[in-house]
Amino acid sequence: MSTETKFLDYSILNLLNERSVEAGREKNFYFDRLPIKESEVYPITAHAYHTNGTAVRIRLVLNDTGDTGELDILESEYTLLPVSPTPKYMRDAYESVAKAGIKHKDEE
Repeated sequence: MSTETKFLDYSILNLLNERSVEAGREKNFYFDRLPIKESEVYPITAHAYHTNGTAVRIRLVLNDTGDTGELDILESEYTLLPVSPTPKYMRDAYESVAKAGIKHKDEE
């Protein structure tokens, strides 16, 4: 687990979502239906490179109830996203889950 977490704020999320929609990428949001607040930040919990390495699919936490969503963005956009130190409790939780062999629902 990394000691840093990439994240998006509302304006970055909105901009990258608009770009994803305009480019016709597979994963994006109906932005007006998202359970989010403009004052929050949205940590990225997973990412995967695809489309011959030019795009990245990110999974982000949308709210404090744990709703997540995925968005396809360019690799060049992903590399420019801000980072923040990952809180120790999150690193500890990831380590515990990894040791227990618990898989994400998408991995089953």
